[in-house]
Amino acid sequence: MTSGDPIVAAHSVAEAFFYLMAKRCHRCGTGPLKPVNGLTRTDRPDAPWRLSGRCPRCETDAVFHFLITPAPTREDAASSVVNATSEPSRAIDLLGWLTLFQTVLASADQDADRESKRDLLHEAGMCLDEALKFFGPGEELPGPEAFFNSETRQRFLDHPNQFARSQWADRRAKLPVLRREDDPPPKRKRWWQRKG
Repeated sequence: MTSGDPIVAAHSVAEAFFYLMAKRCHRCGTGPLKPVNGLTRTDRPDAPWRLSGRCPRCETDAVFHFLITPAPTREDAASSVVNATSEPSRAIDLLGWLTLFQTVLASADQDADRESKRDLLHEAGMCLDEALKFFGPGEELPGPEAFFNSETRQRFLDHPNQFARSQWADRRAKLPVLRREDDPPPKRKRWWQRKG
């Protein structure tokens, strides 16, 4: 890691893997990146976690460094909880979470296995839960802090109706509720734990 590499602030191991899923290859633009290995510890106190991804098209590797707060335990690493707080993500902006929702939902639509489909619908719901944290109480449209770069900010300015809270809240209401921590774990592996 060089001193210029960004450190991504995340709330959980699950959010770090969603971050990888939201990234595109810096070389060819393909995404999502596929995990090369699991989250590994580094010797840097400012960025104690590292996650590597590989482009599925050109096989270019990318390495991302994370500061996960609170520091994850083994149990946290197996948890599907993305962000147990009410604060919005600092790693993935509103457009990123909405895109992740649509990506996971499309995977659920293509999955023939009933249990796997249900698990994917839970994950899609978690993405919308994170997206909805960018709206203040009673706000129909997000503020500028919901977008982390000029490209996503411009997309909002060009198409504000695509970001209306009510449409995303309505879609969230149609999905399964967030799995509780005492629920049995899903029978299938999370998308980032699967090979290929």
